[in-house]
Amino acid sequence: MKILSPISNIAMALFFAGLLTACGQENAAKAPQDAAPTPVVDPIAASPAPAAAPQIQLDAFSQAEWPADINGCSCYFSRDKAAFEQQSYIYVDNFENLGFVSIDKKMVRLSLTKEHEMPEGQMRKTFANEQYTVTVDLKNVGQIDETWQKEGSITLKPSGGTETKIKVYGECGC
Repeated sequence: MKILSPISNIAMALFFAGLLTACGQENAAKAPQDAAPTPVVDPIAASPAPAAAPQIQLDAFSQAEWPADINGCSCYFSRDKAAFEQQSYIYVDNFENLGFVSIDKKMVRLSLTKEHEMPEGQMRKTFANEQYTVTVDLKNVGQIDETWQKEGSITLKPSGGTETKIKVYGECGC
């Protein structure tokens, strides 16, 4: 049997030590079982939600600001009874086929597209133009002379936007 020289023994020892070290490094590269897992970030879930479209606000206006198309019989509404008594309106129509709201301090003209009278003094009118649809849902709550007091809601929906629903109080009459 051949006896290895001391250099051969050292070379062989270094070879096996290198092998053991390489295997140890492979195991060291693996995460220990009891270590906390690295969090996974979902880029879709982590991205901020898109900002909601701002809701359109109706501006209040006085009777002096009513369009010339409103002459004679009409319906006019405010946000509540107190604003109505102060003659601060957010909607007016000519009791026929035209309605108006003020958005960004500009009077917006709308045409009647649908009207539906329901039992017990309830009614629904829908007005629209290229930019907005306004639906007025009302019920009678009183009558003084030739005017009928009403309360309900106005729903404003911009084309491709988020609708806004507002409670209203007002009257229709001549």
